Amino acid sequence: MDVYRIGYRRFSKNPLSGEGSFLFGGRWSSVGTRVAYTSTTLTLAMAEFLAHVSVEDVDVDDPPALVYVHATIPDRAARTPEQLGIRLPRRWRDVPAPASAASVGDTWVARGASLALIVPSVHVPIETPERNVLVNPAHRDFPNVHAIVRGFAYDHRLVAARARTGETSGKTRPAMPRTQRT
Repeated sequence: MDVYRIGYRRFSKNPLSGEGSFLFGGRWSSVGTRVAYTSTTLTLAMAEFLAHVSVEDVDVDDPPALVYVHATIPDRAARTPEQLGIRLPRRWRDVPAPASAASVGDTWVARGASLALIVPSVHVPIETPERNVLVNPAHRDFPNVHAIVRGFAYDHRLVAARARTGETSGKTRPAMPRTQRT
C-alpha cells in the first residue's frame, strides 16, 4: 500500500516518527501517542496539510520549504477499525475532533494490533476510496516501511486561494474567474 504525507523540510529526517502527533495529538490520537498521519493519495495528503496549517504559515510570496513523503507499507500490515473490532464514534467528523475519536488511535497503538490503521478523512466523502492511514512507528513491522522524501511545492494558486479565503473570513468570497481555469 502506498501512502503519502506533506511536511516541512526541517522535520523530514524522520518523517514517519509520529513526533507531531506525540506533541499535539490529532483527530485519531491524543497528545503523547506517536502516530504518523498519512493518506492513500497525494492529493488527500495535500488537503490534510492545508487544513492543519494557519493561513499565516503559508506565505504565497515566500512559501515554506516542504517535502512529500511516499511510503510503502506491506498490504497485510494495514487494517481498518472494523477488521480490528473497533467502532468509529458517531461524531468522528466533528470539529474539533471528539476525544472518542482520539481514543480509537490510542487504543490501536496500545494494542499493537497492526502497523497501519486505515481511517476515514473529514475532507472527502466517506463513500470515496480515499482514506487516511495511521502508521505506528513503534510497531515491530515498522522497519518494513520504505519511505522516500522529495521536495514539494504547492501550486501558488492553491495557496493564494487559501490565503484569500482566510483574509475574507466572514465575508463573501471573491468569485472565481471564468477564464483560464485549469
